[in-house]
Amino acid sequence: MSGTKRTRIDRQHRAGAVTPQVIHLHRRVLELQRKGASREDIHDAERLVERTLGVKLWDFSPYDFPLIFKTDEPPAYVHEKGPGAVANWQHAKDLR
Repeated sequence: MSGTKRTRIDRQHRAGAVTPQVIHLHRRVLELQRKGASREDIHDAERLVERTLGVKLWDFSPYDFPLIFKTDEPPAYVHEKGPGAVANWQHAKDLR
């Protein structure tokens, strides 16, 4: 006989999946950019997409690539931070 009657909770990690909700939120970001919305509104919409994708606050943002990164390879300072930073940079680039 089991010692508990509690129902097991499924705690599988699902962040990072590109779902229809993520696509809808990303289209909202593009719409705000096209309409010339305030930078704060665009930033909030971008962060909502990132949270849905599981991007941490300290990770590279997929939305930073057109603004900051002009190459297909990580900059030297990313390499200096170590292999984890390079992998994070590549993941953000792949999301873009």
